Amino acid sequence: MISRFRPQFYGKSGDEAEDFVHQVRQRALHVGKLNDPYWTAEFASGCFVGSALRWYTSLESGVRDNWGSLQQAIFAQYSRGFEEDSLLATIPTPALAAAAPDATSGRRRGRIRISREDDSRVYYLSKVLSGDTNQAGRVMVATTVVEALEVEYGSLNGL
Repeated sequence: MISRFRPQFYGKSGDEAEDFVHQVRQRALHVGKLNDPYWTAEFASGCFVGSALRWYTSLESGVRDNWGSLQQAIFAQYSRGFEEDSLLATIPTPALAAAAPDATSGRRRGRIRISREDDSRVYYLSKVLSGDTNQAGRVMVATTVVEALEVEYGSLNGL
């Protein structure tokens, strides 16, 4: 009866994602591990099922192994308003790629991820412009999803 003690996450909606994160946090709190991001991430790793499991396994190990990063990735992938049935097509994507298309408008929302061959860390285009007077108005790089610029886009025909 492991499912009685371990929540299962299928990746069906943003509401399910919020509930899942809450349940994992409650379990970690209950066993005194809430401040242990590695234990919590390992506990959560056994909870992913179906399309959520496929998404989870596509994440970089640095995201999978740290609960803080994993929470951010879950909320970025399964944002409020996301429902699996609203997808027009399932397209394999790397971790934290564009969110699912909105079936009513054909527009998509997501974040721009930046990577370098010589650096395993994940970066994003920041929503904050440089405050340095020598670089005023220049785009900055963010290291967390929370600081990342969220963009909305669609095809030229769909506008």
